[in-house]
Amino acid sequence: MTTTISRNRFPVRHVRIASVLAGLWATMGLWRERAEQRRHLAEMSPEMLRDIGISASAARAEAGKPFWVV
Repeated sequence: MTTTISRNRFPVRHVRIASVLAGLWATMGLWRERAEQRRHLAEMSPEMLRDIGISASAARAEAGKPFWVV
């Protein structure tokens, strides 16, 4: 009888699941960051927007986007 020893600690299926979960985690982090940046943009005064070179209308348009939209 021959016994085969696997060098992989986890089956391929588990590696794929972990990869998908890592991708989802990264996407959720990106969305959270984007939502926070848009919230800060919406809170900026006209003077602050002028300092960074963004018009009030452009800031409103960007801040009004959902977090999942680029």
